[in-house]
Amino acid sequence: MEQKIRYKQEEGITLLVLAITIIVLLILAGITISAITGDNGIIRNSGQAKEEMEIANEKEILEKAIVQAMGNNKYGNIVEEELQSELDKETGEGKTEATNAGDEFEVLFKESNRYYTVDKDGSVGEVNIYEEDEYPGDITVGKDGEELDGNTEKTAYQIWCIEDLVKFSQMVNEENQSFAKKYVVLKTNLKFNSNFSYMNPDTTEFDTYLGGDGTTSLIEQLSKDGNGFVPIGKDINGVNFKGIFDGQNYMIENIYINKSSNAALFGCIKGTSTTNRAEICNLTVKGNILVGEEELNPLRAGGIVAWAGTTLIENCNSQVSIRGKAYGMGGIVGICQYGNVEIKNCINQEELENTYNSTGGIIGVVQNGIQVDIVNTYNLANIKDTRYVGGIIGNVVGKANIYNCYQVKDITGNSSVGGIIGITNNNTVTLRNVYAIGEINCSSTKGGIVGQIQDSSKIDCDYVYYKKAEDLVGIYNENDSDFQINGYTEEEWNSTQMVTLLNEGRQKQEENINKQEWKTWKLGEEGYPVFE
Repeated sequence: MEQKIRYKQEEGITLLVLAITIIVLLILAGITISAITGDNGIIRNSGQAKEEMEIANEKEILEKAIVQAMGNNKYGNIVEEELQSELDKETGEGKTEATNAGDEFEVLFKESNRYYTVDKDGSVGEVNIYEEDEYPGDITVGKDGEELDGNTEKTAYQIWCIEDLVKFSQMVNEENQSFAKKYVVLKTNLKFNSNFSYMNPDTTEFDTYLGGDGTTSLIEQLSKDGNGFVPIGKDINGVNFKGIFDGQNYMIENIYINKSSNAALFGCIKGTSTTNRAEICNLTVKGNILVGEEELNPLRAGGIVAWAGTTLIENCNSQVSIRGKAYGMGGIVGICQYGNVEIKNCINQEELENTYNSTGGIIGVVQNGIQVDIVNTYNLANIKDTRYVGGIIGNVVGKANIYNCYQVKDITGNSSVGGIIGITNNNTVTLRNVYAIGEINCSSTKGGIVGQIQDSSKIDCDYVYYKKAEDLVGIYNENDSDFQINGYTEEEWNSTQMVTLLNEGRQKQEENINKQEWKTWKLGEEGYPVFE
């Protein structure tokens, strides 16, 4: 026995000496410990290489199975059963799971927990990770069972699946939990039409809350055939979200909302004070919203938030198509009211089509008595409404500062239509380092930058551009408005001249205002300036 122990000790010492020797040799060769074990070290990189090889192998298996499945079908279509059968032949039975997800298929490789989307033409999408949650519908418990109180970023409430997101909505709307000064984080990408974004897509636990009779499955209720998602927060002065939501650069996809008012992922959010603002950050939302079709006076719809007050919205991307009838429709926020709002580094990428009034690529309406600051933000989608239509803001009744922003798509309406702002009313608007190049489709009261300036509004402009020298501003009172807007021909936009001017303006205005960093500009592939 003593001899065996001695052998084991000697073996352990030998391995330790060997490991130390290797490290010493690597160091002598100029390779540091951090180069071996750090975030970009040899060990980590070898692990990444192994993972990349596994993903490439899974994709190859999947593509082969798709070709076979399409060949087995006389119409060349993919059928779920045939795809699963071919996958079983390639990997062995029970090692993969193919699911029909409506417009596409999803295939899970069970050993790696990776899954891939397959469109109807057989193209394979990017890899996704299936995150199993043992506590679906309970955001106060982490995926591994840890207790969460939301008091700090480390103990933030966690959303791992659709059940968690619906429960979060229910906690705000029915249980009247405002989450004031609390943190909530999204832990993975969620797709409303994907079985892998649910732990139990067939559960009826939330059906009554979603407006059903208690018998409809969750995935069906959240689809376009059901009632859709219930926005988080339903009354700006009552039940609303007051906390901090961090999307951690994940996406919520295929969301469907059908509401008469306050239609958005977050229906109503409002901070408790200027030092404790509500926050939504680092989030992309993609899907469809229908609003207010049957309502006499429908109100508020947005790609991220419908109704916001005392709020910061940062690093958010709306890919939400919004259609219907609402006073206040915006790519990011429908209406800003009851407290100042700041929007930074945000994008709207989907069309807005309103049949009421006051629609903007970023904000629909800025109400009286508040100030909004919009920085490093832009609109990439066409916008339509009857009146008060703008590429950034539709209707400004309060105060608006728009810094280092742009819009490049067509704006359409019957009156008060502008490339940046539709209408201003008895207020002050400051524009710095701003341009618009979309077409303004309107028969009256239109402008390349501002559609209509009313009453005693003040427009303070510097480094502001439209692609043509004419039609910069619609109807206004020259005695009450003091501004100058620079116009450039369409040909000049295809040069680097505008990039130079915008970067000059950025440097000058950033020094003067000194509030936050303004992004620098470069010439984009489409021939107009974009952010680096």
